Amino acid sequence: MKKPTDSLRILPALFLSACAGFAQPAAAAEIEPPNVQLVDKFGVNMANGQVTHSMEIVSIGGGMGLSDRISVRANEFDFIGYRGFNHKYYAKAKNVEFCTNTSCSPRNVMRVYDSGGSADFAYYFAGTMQQTGAATTGYTYVAVGDERHTLEAIGNNLVWIKPDGTVVTFDRSTNSPKPASQGGTLTSIVFPSGFTVTVTTAGLSVNSNTGFQLKRVFEADTRPIDKPGHPAFPSSATGGWSGTNPKYVYGVNAAIEWCSWGASTCSFTNTWPRATFDWPPAMPRTMRIGTTSVNVTTALGITTTYGFTAYDLAYNETGQVVPGFTAGVEFSPRLTSVSAPNNSGVSTVTYDYKNLFSHLSNDFGGSLNLRLQTSGVTKRANRDSLQVVYDMMRPYYTDHENTGSGINGLSFVRLRSNVSGAQGAIHYAETQDGRITFEMSARNFPLGFQKTSAPFEGYLYTRGNLTKIIYNGHLPTTYYIEAEYPAACTASTRKTCNQATRIRDARGNWTDYTYHAPSGQVATVTYPANKHGIRAQTRYTYAEKTAQYYGSGGTWITGTPIWLKTEEEYCIKSAASAGGCTEADEVVTRFEYNHNNLLMTGMAVQEPGGVIRRTCYRYDKYGNQIGVTTPNANLGSCP
Repeated sequence: MKKPTDSLRILPALFLSACAGFAQPAAAAEIEPPNVQLVDKFGVNMANGQVTHSMEIVSIGGGMGLSDRISVRANEFDFIGYRGFNHKYYAKAKNVEFCTNTSCSPRNVMRVYDSGGSADFAYYFAGTMQQTGAATTGYTYVAVGDERHTLEAIGNNLVWIKPDGTVVTFDRSTNSPKPASQGGTLTSIVFPSGFTVTVTTAGLSVNSNTGFQLKRVFEADTRPIDKPGHPAFPSSATGGWSGTNPKYVYGVNAAIEWCSWGASTCSFTNTWPRATFDWPPAMPRTMRIGTTSVNVTTALGITTTYGFTAYDLAYNETGQVVPGFTAGVEFSPRLTSVSAPNNSGVSTVTYDYKNLFSHLSNDFGGSLNLRLQTSGVTKRANRDSLQVVYDMMRPYYTDHENTGSGINGLSFVRLRSNVSGAQGAIHYAETQDGRITFEMSARNFPLGFQKTSAPFEGYLYTRGNLTKIIYNGHLPTTYYIEAEYPAACTASTRKTCNQATRIRDARGNWTDYTYHAPSGQVATVTYPANKHGIRAQTRYTYAEKTAQYYGSGGTWITGTPIWLKTEEEYCIKSAASAGGCTEADEVVTRFEYNHNNLLMTGMAVQEPGGVIRRTCYRYDKYGNQIGVTTPNANLGSCP
């Protein structure tokens, strides 16, 4: 089954989130469908019945830095690549089964993903779609869902370009020549502004071109199994577990101190934020026996305990052994509790599951029971005095339905099983705010939102971009919001071609946008005319800046350039003309980055008449702002 989208939000791309460490990017054109969350308040994905949980464990540098986030993959402790948790920058391109129905197409796709989402691509060979991805060379890739994504094999890399122009590269050079249907691990993400994340050895070291680093550090765990009555399984070190899963993840400022990108251990002279993992002994075998717990302590000192229980795969929901299966043979370790015990204020959530079986019979009186998936689906979730009972994967004609109690925030999702090329597509979802319907396609975008206490919203798309939101219902007339985009995308316009050039509000007023081509950031915003007929305009200027820090070999280097906002201009009471103001009423704000990590050190506001008022900022080694000099100090420059 196709993996459902957990959430959908269409926004023109911005460089990074706002923070005190850099000048906030200009407000880009914005038009969006509902932010559909298919994960309920208990962390259960109502589209597939699996528990979803993630949390940030360490960060450094704020908006100019890096953070690591871990997540569980599903109910089941499924250690892909021998890794217990999925880390933010451990991502892969890989061949996956897109749908199981032999009449649908494509049946196999190349799926790529990173910390910001995923995309699926069909295989084409000599102009014909392939179903297996078995050829070793000569593939081209075509997006199965959102057509704004592209994927290309370039040498030993797979290069994924997102709708905003972000370039994500995966290495497939191992065991070369490697079949084109096989993927590889994430090696870099280059955002439109030039902000770059480099991933070394599948996440052993993650580095930004602003001089920040996430570093995984390992410790050998030679403890024997601690469950009496069970055989002496190999220790975590002997079996390779503690050499693949880190004991610590550090956030480091490489402009202060350096750790080799390829080292598995480091000796720091400074104190850096650190996340800690405490696995049970004899991993991963111990997970398949009884109950087991894992403690993860974030850099903020909050410890979360993950509890797992080994479920016997021979039993059905009523506790009976299913004919054809034998009890005590096969087990699935599943996430049964998530808690934060050290006074964090977070309550424990517990889960229970059911195994899924299918009964097949033939015309000759024979029958066969099949187990559908080892992870099962969620049956029940509890937090404090609240309980949600789920009925997942319930057949409904040719569809499947997933239901849960109303207190979970998302009570119903219907899936379509017979849509060619989109098996498991979401038909509609019932939320606390109303019913959301979706396209019956691989793209599966929202089509309409019948709100419980507001007018109906309908969504229209062109070339994958949201072009109109239509409001109707109890209103005497129809209102709509509309957006215009460039007619097409080319390799040279990928950073701007999926951003709106004009947006019309529900009153018929237009706002116009232009963009800075090298970075994709907003260059001008021209607002609707005011009561005097003046269309105000804000203009933005960008310049390439470079950070200074220790590189992979320990030498002091200059990072690759990043486009940062250096000026912001607007007119107080006159219309803009030829890039300036018609009167001497222009206000100009200039941004300064005299910092090794490109943190913003000064902001100077020049008022009409030439008066300049400057604010200066200071930071600690972690990138936290620790000092501000107010404009009243009348500084001519920042120290």
